Amino acid sequence: LPADPYKEGYTFIGWSGYTEGDKMPAKDVEYLAVFEANQYDATFDANDGAWADGDTVKVVEDVVFDTAITVPADPEREGYTFGGWDPLPGDMPAEDTTYTAIWNANTDTPYTVEYYTMNETGEDYEFSGEQILSGTTGAVIASIPVQAPKGFTVNTEKSTYDDSLTIGADGKTVVTVYYDRIAYTITFDGNEGTVNGEASITNTYYHDAKVAVPATEREGYDFLGWKDAEGN
Repeated sequence: LPADPYKEGYTFIGWSGYTEGDKMPAKDVEYLAVFEANQYDATFDANDGAWADGDTVKVVEDVVFDTAITVPADPEREGYTFGGWDPLPGDMPAEDTTYTAIWNANTDTPYTVEYYTMNETGEDYEFSGEQILSGTTGAVIASIPVQAPKGFTVNTEKSTYDDSLTIGADGKTVVTVYYDRIAYTITFDGNEGTVNGEASITNTYYHDAKVAVPATEREGYDFLGWKDAEGN
């Protein structure tokens, strides 16, 4: 007998009409090869996603070669939309095959921008509002609304927005923006009188902080008030 024939996806079983030990009859004879389709496993990898039951991999076992694969329900992944399988499942090929989930990042994933404003003493910050924005899952938060109010400046060291912050898939990413009050100096000149016992004093105050008016006096004069360098 010749060597066993080969057919992709099948196992050779034997020859139809032939029995081991048969002798050649007095005529031409044809024996047909008999094949049995092999069975293979189709593995579906959720690729960082999962199914409702918590599985991240599902295996469809013993699929007969060249028959349709029963594809499981679409898996889910937070912040992403399922985009199909790679490669595309069809009929079972002649080998165990893994199909990997394709994910498309959502473009409407929310994130929060929180704003904090320095208090009048400059010792702490107070929550002053927030904005809910959206963008693409995993994308760098390239720009956010940062507009320091009058008398304030952005504290870039304390704020958390920079080129390394990305939008988390869970929609819970928080960007913080801190506004520092600008500090100004006020000089009280006694104008030949005294201010708190000195010819003049200079104090520093944060924007919008209450100014402590010093005591002033000048012998032989009544104090009438203060004016700035421009006479106002």
